[in-house]
Amino acid sequence: MQLNQKGITLIEILVTLAISIIGIVGLSTLQVQTHRAVNDSGNRSQAIWLLEDLTNRIHLNAAAAANYDGNQANVCNSAPTRVCSPYHNGNSVVNAVSCNGSEMATWDLYESLCDMNSIVAGSDVTKSSPATAIANPELTVVVDSANNNETTLTLKWDSRTEAENADGTKVYITDENLTGSSNNSTITYKASLTTVFIP
Repeated sequence: MQLNQKGITLIEILVTLAISIIGIVGLSTLQVQTHRAVNDSGNRSQAIWLLEDLTNRIHLNAAAAANYDGNQANVCNSAPTRVCSPYHNGNSVVNAVSCNGSEMATWDLYESLCDMNSIVAGSDVTKSSPATAIANPELTVVVDSANNNETTLTLKWDSRTEAENADGTKVYITDENLTGSSNNSTITYKASLTTVFIP
């Protein structure tokens, strides 16, 4: 016995709709994860640029390497009194003055980490430092004078895809709350990059 079916039943429509919704939700989740990964990748690129720039600056000012030492969390609170290298403020070039090694170290850290307040006519936003493009950067410089001034630069920044647990182990996250915890241990949602060199 053969049935002549015409059209689509309501059940077939609901099954098709359910399958389509599952696919669309999966694609939107993938897009969110991709967006997070792209942002973190951009932060990492800027961090590499910043550390390479600061490494070169310390190499050029090797005699005053010890002046770079310390946690640089407050370096942007006040501008140095001496401008040790010329820069463009958006309208004109700000000329440099002669600086000693200590003043150059202070200037190098400020210029590398802080926004130089450059305003370019016709632009909405002007970024004058790689640090202004990194999410909440934290730089630590350790100069070991007992070991030929071996210098360790560590830059940490906010991350949406990688973190570090209390033991210092890298943890890769997908959807957890940025202030949450996992397995009863606190997780710090920071990515980091370290370079070690002798100036």
